[in-house]
Amino acid sequence: MLRMINGEMRFSRETLRKLAGAVLDKNIPFRLQAKGHSMSPLIKEGDIIVLSPLRDKEPGCGDVLAFTNSTNNSLTVHRMVKKKGDHYFFRGDNSLGSVEMVKLDRILGRLTQVERNGKKIHLGLGPERVLIGFLNRKKGFTFLLRAARQTHRMLPRRRG
Repeated sequence: MLRMINGEMRFSRETLRKLAGAVLDKNIPFRLQAKGHSMSPLIKEGDIIVLSPLRDKEPGCGDVLAFTNSTNNSLTVHRMVKKKGDHYFFRGDNSLGSVEMVKLDRILGRLTQVERNGKKIHLGLGPERVLIGFLNRKKGFTFLLRAARQTHRMLPRRRG
């Protein structure tokens, strides 16, 4: 379903997933605006993300991938934390919830770019993605993020 709101096209979750899948199936990158907070702070709500086709390159631990969510059939973008057999396991960087198990045929594409306020964000997509994926396997990354936020709040504010 498509709706126009303030001059913007808004799609239902399922329609967005179908559109992304159709574009990526043609080996064309797909740009969209991130919604939600499950990947914060590396991907924030409102960031522009670019999904690219897998192109026969197998996903690896730490890659941020788009897949069809089994709960609501929508497009979900989370980090792969491990692979076991023909199953891939995902968790959001800011999520303490359980991992989601996904088969390769439900993976739509790989996150290749994040833009925030017109600038490219690289953190979390380079070599450090493997460490983040490993930490995220046991919710360690989320705990580190929350501890860092708490520490930041306790620091004295500069006046300037």
